[in-house]
Amino acid sequence: MTINVNRVHPGAASRIRARKSTAYHHCQHCRAPLLMSAYKHWGLKMLFAIFWLAGELIHLMILAVIAAAVMSMLMSFGVVNHRSQFVNAVADFLDRVTTPVLNPIRRYVPAFGNVDISPLIAILLLQALQFVLSDIYGRLVMAGLGF
Repeated sequence: MTINVNRVHPGAASRIRARKSTAYHHCQHCRAPLLMSAYKHWGLKMLFAIFWLAGELIHLMILAVIAAAVMSMLMSFGVVNHRSQFVNAVADFLDRVTTPVLNPIRRYVPAFGNVDISPLIAILLLQALQFVLSDIYGRLVMAGLGF
Protein backbone atom coordinates (compact mmCIF):
# COMPACT_ATOMS: atom_id res chain seq x y z
CA MET A 1 0.00 0.00 0.00
CA THR A 2 1.45 3.30 -1.09
CA ILE A 3 0.59 6.51 0.73
CA ASN A 4 0.72 9.73 -1.20
CA VAL A 5 2.23 12.13 1.31
CA ASN A 6 1.24 15.16 -0.75
CA ARG A 7 -2.47 14.60 0.04
CA VAL A 8 -1.93 14.20 3.79
CA HIS A 9 -1.72 16.96 6.39
CA PRO A 10 1.84 18.42 6.47
CA GLY A 11 2.43 17.34 10.09
CA ALA A 12 1.19 13.83 9.40
CA ALA A 13 3.37 13.58 6.30
CA SER A 14 6.57 13.98 8.33
CA ARG A 15 5.38 11.31 10.81
CA ILE A 16 4.61 8.92 7.95
CA ARG A 17 8.04 9.53 6.45
CA ALA A 18 9.68 8.98 9.84
CA ARG A 19 7.68 5.82 10.47
CA LYS A 20 8.40 4.53 6.99
CA SER A 21 12.15 5.18 7.27
CA THR A 22 12.49 3.42 10.64
CA ALA A 23 10.22 0.53 9.71
CA TYR A 24 12.22 -0.33 6.61
CA HIS A 25 15.68 0.57 7.83
CA HIS A 26 17.83 -2.48 7.15
CA CYS A 27 21.51 -3.19 6.99
CA GLN A 28 22.79 -2.51 3.49
CA HIS A 29 24.93 -5.69 3.52
CA CYS A 30 22.57 -8.40 4.72
CA ARG A 31 19.12 -6.70 4.72
CA ALA A 32 18.58 -7.68 8.36
CA PRO A 33 16.91 -5.23 10.75
CA LEU A 34 19.42 -2.69 11.99
CA LEU A 35 19.67 -3.89 15.61
CA MET A 36 20.26 -7.51 14.60
CA SER A 37 22.77 -6.49 11.94
CA ALA A 38 24.80 -4.53 14.52
CA TYR A 39 25.25 -7.67 16.60
CA LYS A 40 25.96 -9.72 13.51
CA HIS A 41 28.64 -7.33 12.28
CA TRP A 42 30.18 -7.18 15.77
CA GLY A 43 30.35 -10.97 15.77
CA LEU A 44 31.91 -10.97 12.31
CA LYS A 45 34.50 -8.45 13.43
CA MET A 46 35.36 -10.52 16.50
CA LEU A 47 35.55 -13.67 14.38
CA PHE A 48 37.76 -11.86 11.89
CA ALA A 49 40.02 -10.68 14.74
CA ILE A 50 40.36 -14.20 16.17
CA PHE A 51 41.16 -15.78 12.83
CA TRP A 52 43.52 -12.92 11.93
CA LEU A 53 45.38 -13.35 15.23
CA ALA A 54 45.66 -17.12 14.73
CA GLY A 55 46.96 -16.59 11.19
CA GLU A 56 49.54 -14.06 12.34
CA LEU A 57 50.73 -16.35 15.15
CA ILE A 58 51.16 -19.17 12.65
CA HIS A 59 53.05 -16.81 10.34
CA LEU A 60 55.33 -15.72 13.19
CA MET A 61 55.98 -19.37 14.05
CA ILE A 62 56.98 -20.01 10.42
CA LEU A 63 59.40 -17.08 10.59
CA ALA A 64 60.81 -18.37 13.89
CA VAL A 65 61.38 -21.84 12.41
CA ILE A 66 63.19 -20.30 9.44
CA ALA A 67 65.28 -18.06 11.70
CA ALA A 68 66.17 -20.99 13.96
CA ALA A 69 67.28 -23.09 10.98
CA VAL A 70 69.38 -20.25 9.58
CA MET A 71 70.90 -19.53 13.00
CA SER A 72 71.73 -23.20 13.44
CA MET A 73 73.46 -23.32 10.06
CA LEU A 74 75.37 -20.10 10.70
CA MET A 75 76.58 -21.39 14.07
CA SER A 76 77.57 -24.79 12.68
CA PHE A 77 79.56 -23.27 9.79
CA GLY A 78 81.29 -20.82 12.15
CA VAL A 79 79.93 -17.69 10.48
CA VAL A 80 78.71 -16.25 13.78
CA ASN A 81 80.59 -16.47 17.03
CA HIS A 82 78.67 -18.85 19.28
CA ARG A 83 80.59 -17.52 22.29
CA SER A 84 78.91 -14.14 21.92
CA GLN A 85 76.30 -13.46 24.59
CA PHE A 86 73.89 -11.87 22.09
CA VAL A 87 74.14 -14.77 19.64
CA ASN A 88 73.58 -17.25 22.46
CA ALA A 89 70.53 -15.30 23.69
CA VAL A 90 69.00 -15.22 20.19
CA ALA A 91 69.75 -18.91 19.58
CA ASP A 92 68.31 -19.87 22.98
CA PHE A 93 65.15 -17.83 22.35
CA LEU A 94 64.62 -19.38 18.91
CA ASP A 95 65.26 -22.85 20.31
CA ARG A 96 62.73 -22.36 23.10
CA VAL A 97 60.10 -21.03 20.68
CA THR A 98 60.50 -23.70 18.02
CA THR A 99 61.12 -26.77 20.20
CA PRO A 100 57.40 -27.43 20.92
CA VAL A 101 56.72 -27.50 17.17
CA LEU A 102 59.81 -29.36 16.00
CA ASN A 103 60.17 -32.08 18.66
CA PRO A 104 56.98 -34.01 17.77
CA ILE A 105 58.07 -34.00 14.13
CA ARG A 106 61.59 -35.16 15.05
CA ARG A 107 60.10 -38.14 16.86
CA TYR A 108 58.50 -39.48 13.67
CA VAL A 109 60.91 -38.34 10.96
CA PRO A 110 64.08 -40.42 10.58
CA ALA A 111 67.44 -38.67 10.64
CA PHE A 112 69.18 -38.20 7.29
CA GLY A 113 72.74 -38.03 8.55
CA ASN A 114 73.47 -34.48 9.69
CA VAL A 115 70.52 -32.98 7.82
CA ASP A 116 67.43 -32.09 9.85
CA ILE A 117 64.34 -31.82 7.66
CA SER A 118 61.93 -31.25 10.54
CA PRO A 119 61.87 -27.43 9.97
CA LEU A 120 60.79 -28.01 6.37
CA ILE A 121 58.01 -30.38 7.44
CA ALA A 122 56.96 -27.97 10.21
CA ILE A 123 56.70 -25.08 7.74
CA LEU A 124 54.59 -27.17 5.37
CA LEU A 125 52.28 -28.26 8.21
CA LEU A 126 51.94 -24.70 9.52
CA GLN A 127 51.06 -23.42 6.05
CA ALA A 128 48.49 -26.20 5.67
CA LEU A 129 47.02 -25.11 9.02
CA GLN A 130 46.80 -21.54 7.72
CA PHE A 131 44.89 -22.75 4.64
CA VAL A 132 42.51 -24.78 6.80
CA LEU A 133 41.85 -21.79 9.10
CA SER A 134 41.16 -19.50 6.15
CA ASP A 135 38.78 -22.07 4.67
CA ILE A 136 36.92 -22.43 7.98
CA TYR A 137 36.68 -18.65 8.31
CA GLY A 138 35.34 -18.30 4.77
CA ARG A 139 32.74 -21.01 5.32
CA LEU A 140 31.60 -19.41 8.59
CA VAL A 141 31.22 -16.02 6.95
CA MET A 142 29.35 -17.44 3.98
CA ALA A 143 27.05 -19.44 6.26
CA GLY A 144 26.13 -16.30 8.17
CA LEU A 145 27.40 -17.59 11.54
CA GLY A 146 23.97 -18.88 12.47
CA PHE A 147 22.44 -15.40 12.88
